[in-house]
Amino acid sequence: MQTLSEFLSQWQPDIKQRAEFVSEQIEEGRDMSRFLELERDLRGAVDEAVRLYSKTGSIASCSLPSLEVRYLFHLRLLEGSLLAQFLDHCGFGETKMDASDWIEFLALGSWHEFIIHKWRYEFSRCYPPKT
Repeated sequence: MQTLSEFLSQWQPDIKQRAEFVSEQIEEGRDMSRFLELERDLRGAVDEAVRLYSKTGSIASCSLPSLEVRYLFHLRLLEGSLLAQFLDHCGFGETKMDASDWIEFLALGSWHEFIIHKWRYEFSRCYPPKT
């Protein structure tokens, strides 16, 4: 069992670094607005990768069959870490769960209930759909 603060301090630096690396590889020169539609189609594959990651703690063990799934997977982990940071700041840092439960809460449950809407809004502002 770890507090949210402990989990965040161990998890966030690696997630942020990996997300930045993947973003640099993928975002430059691409039509990123297509990810708004792709996310719906690839959600199941990303969910499965997140579940496997939560169980193993290893990104290398995850099935990331395409560039798009890899991007959305890392983006989801990054968004989950930002939610964790927000919750920690709001006073929930002493709440305890296993690391696998934190990952599933932040990158699966919270994604489907809340983060997806925030991400869609912010992403569409950065990468407006092509007309």
